[in-house]
Amino acid sequence: SSPGCLSRWRPFTRRMINAFPRLIWRLRAITLSVAKRYLPPPIKDFLYKYVLPPTAFMVGNRRYIIASLDRKSFIDELERRGIRYAVLRWFERFPQWPDGEDMDVLIHPLDVANTNDLFQLLPNSAPVDLYTADGSKNLSYSGVSYFPNAFADKVLERAVLDVSGCRVPSGEDHFFSLAYHAVYHKCEDSGLASRQEYFSRISGEHDYEDALRALAERLDIKAVFTVEDLHELMVSRGVAPTLDTLRKLAVKRPNLRCLLPPEACDIRGGELLAIVVRDWAVEREFLELFKSEKFFKYC
Repeated sequence: SSPGCLSRWRPFTRRMINAFPRLIWRLRAITLSVAKRYLPPPIKDFLYKYVLPPTAFMVGNRRYIIASLDRKSFIDELERRGIRYAVLRWFERFPQWPDGEDMDVLIHPLDVANTNDLFQLLPNSAPVDLYTADGSKNLSYSGVSYFPNAFADKVLERAVLDVSGCRVPSGEDHFFSLAYHAVYHKCEDSGLASRQEYFSRISGEHDYEDALRALAERLDIKAVFTVEDLHELMVSRGVAPTLDTLRKLAVKRPNLRCLLPPEACDIRGGELLAIVVRDWAVEREFLELFKSEKFFKYC
C-alpha cells in the first residue's frame, strides 16, 4: 500500500489501541458501581476486601477514610498536601463527630486525584461524601453541581482554618451553604415549614431551623425560616440554583415544585410548549397546520 494510505490508517489504529484502556476503565467503573448499589453486603465486603484494589478510584460520592487514619489525621493530611477543600457542616466539635453522620466535603476538582489514596472501598465508621465544586469527576449531586459553581468557588476560596485544624466555610458561606442544603437537598426532610403549607412539616435527623437561626443571629442576617422564604433570600443573594437546576432537583424532591415559577403561555395557563418548524415541514405546507392547532389533537 502507498505511504498516503498508511498515513491515513495510523490515526485510526492509534485510536483503536487507545480505546482499550478506556474500555477497561469504564468496565471497572461499572463493576464498582453495580457492586456498590446492588450486591448483598457480605458479597460486597468480600469483593472490597479480597478482590478489588484497596484504594477508592471509584464512581460516586461515598468514600471511606482508610483504616490507618482517624478523621483528625485525615484532615491533617489534606492540609499537608495543600488540598483545596471545605468540610461543609456539623464540624463545630471536630474532631468529635456525630454518630452515624458522614463528613460532607467540597473539594476542588483538580485536587481529587491527590486524595484517592486516603480512601478505601471497604465500608467503615468514617464515611465521607465528596463533591467537586463544579460537579465534575462524577462527584455531583443527582447529576448537578452540589452548589452553583460561582458559590462553590467562593466557599473554597474563602474557607477558613478552624482552631480545631479543620478547614470550614466562612461565617456567611456557612449559613448559605447550610440553607441551600436544607432547602434544595433535604426540602421537607429538613423539618423546615412551608409558608404556603405546600407540604407537611416533619422532623429530620437535624434541627436545621435552630442551626440556621443561630447562625443568622450571629451574622446579623435577617431571615424567615420557611422553605419559600429561604429560597427567596438565596435568590436575592445570588446563591439559589438556576431554574434548570431547580427543575432537576425537583425530580428527586417533588415538593420543590412549590418554588418553580408558573410558565403560562397565555391567559389560559398551562405549560409553555415550543415547536421548532424546520424547512422540510415548511416546504410541505405543514406550517399552517401547526398554526391552526389541529396538530395538537394528535399529540
